[in-house]
Amino acid sequence: MLAVFLGPSGAGKSTTIAAVREKCPNLESVVSYTTKSPKATDRDGEYDYLTPEEFAAMDLSGQFAWTEPTHGHRYGTRKSDLAAVAASDEWHFITIAPPDLLTRLSDFADERLAIFWIQPPSEDELFRRLREEAHLDELEARRRIADGKQWAMTMQRLAATMRVNYIPHDTVENRVMQVLSCL
Repeated sequence: MLAVFLGPSGAGKSTTIAAVREKCPNLESVVSYTTKSPKATDRDGEYDYLTPEEFAAMDLSGQFAWTEPTHGHRYGTRKSDLAAVAASDEWHFITIAPPDLLTRLSDFADERLAIFWIQPPSEDELFRRLREEAHLDELEARRRIADGKQWAMTMQRLAATMRVNYIPHDTVENRVMQVLSCL
């Protein structure tokens, strides 16, 4: 069973997942592969960091279920990891950014897929977080906010064919309760 957490940069996905995992310590991460450098906010086991050459070799050999360029880096999840999750009776989670990847993930998890769109705070607060906490320059912060708006529109379109749990920007405790009620 697969819980997918989506939302724009700075929405609180990592914070929400960390709090959910405190309540459900057996909730396992599906590793994503990336060419980005590790950040202090990345969770243990969330990413396997690869060089662009290593990533390209895995991609060419057909190991990935999906790959996506996002914010100047490549991301992907291996087919074998998703197949193992699909065969499991335990909940696993993955964080992805562009929501159009959901259509590829649903092939692996079928009806055992819980989708959570973590809604961002106000645009002013999101901008502050991206600048002060993520240390992005003004142009990159504005680009990520624009990406988030496009992704929100994509989520609305996908919600017509997939069950999406919208998690409003609220206290962490309330977000956790909403997520747990769906698992």
